[in-house]
Amino acid sequence: MTGRRHALIGVLGHVDHGKTALVRALTGTDTDRLPEEKARGISIALGFARLEAPCGAEVELVDAPGHERFVRAMVAGATAVDSALLVVDAREGARAQTAEHAEVAALLGVCRGVVAVARRDLADAEQALAAAEGARALLARLGLGADWPVVETSAATGEGVAELAAALGGLAREETPGEGGEAWLPLDRAFALAGAGVVATGALRRGRLSVGDSVEVLPRGLRASVRGIHSHGRALERVGPGRRVAVALRGVERRDVAPGDALAAPGLGLAASALLDARVAVLASAPRALARGEPLRLLIGTREVGARLRPLGRDRVEPGEEAVAQLALDAPVAVPARERFVLRLPSPPAREGGGEVLDPSPLRRRLR
Repeated sequence: MTGRRHALIGVLGHVDHGKTALVRALTGTDTDRLPEEKARGISIALGFARLEAPCGAEVELVDAPGHERFVRAMVAGATAVDSALLVVDAREGARAQTAEHAEVAALLGVCRGVVAVARRDLADAEQALAAAEGARALLARLGLGADWPVVETSAATGEGVAELAAALGGLAREETPGEGGEAWLPLDRAFALAGAGVVATGALRRGRLSVGDSVEVLPRGLRASVRGIHSHGRALERVGPGRRVAVALRGVERRDVAPGDALAAPGLGLAASALLDARVAVLASAPRALARGEPLRLLIGTREVGARLRPLGRDRVEPGEEAVAQLALDAPVAVPARERFVLRLPSPPAREGGGEVLDPSPLRRRLR
């Protein structure tokens, strides 16, 4: 027996290329909720909206900030998505943050998606075609394939919005009741709410979560229980992987839960560790090689922490190369194996590479 079709889609692209306006045209939801976002006209925090696609599928959209200063928020949103909506301005085409967002998607294993050529009403046919071809070339260069559907759209006139909704619905997959296992939920917000107590939000990355379940708050190691679950204003008794949820917790105080923490089923057996064994890939576009001892910023789940690279059996990892390495962290994290991550240079901030966790609680290894 199968459930309804569902997709969690990251909305990616360069700053001021019309991502938020397009989400509003699709869903009626304005994902820029902060006063500063309204004043500056750009997204700063993650925004969320729900779309009922024409095919009946449920699509959740995660609107990621486009500005390079907010790439941490972008990665926090992208780690959970299963596909992407890449937005490019019809006049400007792919720009710096378009490439950065697409590279992050590739590092995180997001290989399915749709391209929206936005603001078509402000461009001529030649400009729109060039924008579409530039997006396809970018996807092909990153190994994401050049077969993503391309839809020309205008949030102002409504052109292409229905076609885009249908294309996004085509990315949805059927949920199966047996899918899941032990829950792991990285958190991007935590707050106190009258009548509900402590509420934490995020996208359920693995497993299933039910009202009444016992959970650990990691890496703090505290225990709590699930008092209630909501998704886009609906109360749920149980939720499966790949959904945005707000979880009301019993047994902890507001000071005990913070963005960057995670909720995990005790049976998952995660332990806080300041070492990770990982497969590390350096982007072909990286400005230089990564050397042993290189100080980096690790972005994994919704957490960011300082890390130093310790390649095994070599001194450096060149652009375009992969290596097995140990990451020595400035603070412990608690993540499952096979979780993907992004690595950035701390100063000047620049994307560098990423990879996949092989062992989340290893022993310290001899580098040779």
